[in-house]
Amino acid sequence: MKALLIHGLSSNSSTWWRVRDALEDNGWDVTTPDLRGHGTADRAASYALEDYAGDLPDGPFDLIVGHSLGGAIAVLRGHTTRRLVLIDPVLEVRAEDVDEIKAEQLDELALTPETIRASKPQWSEKDLDLKITAVAQVDPTAVERTFSDNPTWNVLEAARALTVPTL
Repeated sequence: MKALLIHGLSSNSSTWWRVRDALEDNGWDVTTPDLRGHGTADRAASYALEDYAGDLPDGPFDLIVGHSLGGAIAVLRGHTTRRLVLIDPVLEVRAEDVDEIKAEQLDELALTPETIRASKPQWSEKDLDLKITAVAQVDPTAVERTFSDNPTWNVLEAARALTVPTL
């Protein structure tokens, strides 16, 4: 069985370690790519949702799991899987909310390891270390352009059209 795990904005593939390990322990072949502009992936000229989706490996997959931005991308790739799990998916960003959300996301990149640790006291040391690394690796331009390159960020219609079981 094949699974694809798609991380969210300002994150990277390593933050899936718990899910990846649990699936692999149960015999799954798991792929966890870094999205463009994140982790060790190349930076890009465009950060449109369709471009993010186009970077992902071809299916078919038995399972795709997407978190936040990864949830929107997973919806666009829903035709390549037998099952889809969306965790806090950002299926729509209303035009009137773009500036505020973009500012919040860019502010996250300025957090220090100390402020990240203080804001997440319930997280394990490994999760904290991985988040600190992910924030340090993300290209701020990728975060900014993810919003400016998606002026009509709305995959609700695509989500409603999914024919695969979706949680």
